[in-house]
Amino acid sequence: MWVADMDLPAPEAVIESLHKRLEHPYLGYGMVQPDFYESFSGWAKRRQGWNPVPEWLEFIPSVMAGLRLAVDEFSSPGDGVIVPSPVYHPFLEVPGHRGRKRVDWYLQFSHSDGQYHMDIDRLRELAELKENSVLLLCNPHNPLGKVWSPEELAELLEVCIENDVAVISDEIHADLVYSGGTFTPLIPVLREMDPAHPAVSIQSPSKTFNIPGIASALYISSSRDLLKRLRARAAAWGHELPNVLALEAATAAYRHGDGWMDETLALLESNRNVVTDFVDQTISPLGLEESPVPMGTYLYWLDLRQGERIKGIHGVDSYRNLKKQAGLWLSPGYQFSPEDSSHGSGFFRMNFACPRQLLNEGLSRLEKWLEE
Repeated sequence: MWVADMDLPAPEAVIESLHKRLEHPYLGYGMVQPDFYESFSGWAKRRQGWNPVPEWLEFIPSVMAGLRLAVDEFSSPGDGVIVPSPVYHPFLEVPGHRGRKRVDWYLQFSHSDGQYHMDIDRLRELAELKENSVLLLCNPHNPLGKVWSPEELAELLEVCIENDVAVISDEIHADLVYSGGTFTPLIPVLREMDPAHPAVSIQSPSKTFNIPGIASALYISSSRDLLKRLRARAAAWGHELPNVLALEAATAAYRHGDGWMDETLALLESNRNVVTDFVDQTISPLGLEESPVPMGTYLYWLDLRQGERIKGIHGVDSYRNLKKQAGLWLSPGYQFSPEDSSHGSGFFRMNFACPRQLLNEGLSRLEKWLEE
């Protein structure tokens, strides 16, 4: 229950499209066809409520490849890259890998609504430093499950526009949002404020349809010039050629995956509610905790700090003990925060995208571990 994919089969439309494609026994180099972009545009209009025309889209093999290339595009070696924390752990590594400096920006938990929020005042302080040229955004947020509102995105963009800080938005979980919540893509908000400001978002069918093993992704920007520059960078790094099966799968999923998506979201939301009940009944009684109910993603940020204190273990020892004694593998929270910070220590990320029987077994093992 650690790695972020689903223990659920991919859509039948995807499987059928792959079978059909493999009837043609040639698997040489491929090219991105217009129907790949058109299928995503249609999906975004139906499911996300906006209309990214094909001219705003550019293929990239994966979200993380796209993120790294965009960091190179928007900054120079030695520049600062503002990274929210806690966050998907490769975000923490990207600046250093690209010869940049990571600048940590801590998200703040509020007990008034049980959610994390942006510290805009602190962001402004960081953005005003001229050496900081890029901000990485995760929306919906991994591991917190936070779906940033239009107002929050506008506040963030206002600060970045005022200080000439580029924005890169990882929107890989865009379609995994629960009832009562709405995903807001970055680009439409930006277009209302300053369309010329340097920014790009990245989406992918990988998480949506559980096909990360045949990954594909898309840059989204209304600046065709920016997309051309990103494509040139991708080509320079050998990322211009698509996996022909990945394109088949993505196109079929975006065109025919609505029914599967509705059924999957219903299961995921039900599973999320089961975990929420577990938190309320088993974790909260241990003491003050900060486990936000995820608005999106299939990831739950569990606050087990009180449990660790009771057991007298923490950090990597707690992670190893949970894995060995309970037979439960969760992602340890310290992976999602800077190595010199205690911001994620005592937290664990649980993936609840699985059949109910498996989820119940995992929660039962966690409960037993907390009681021992």
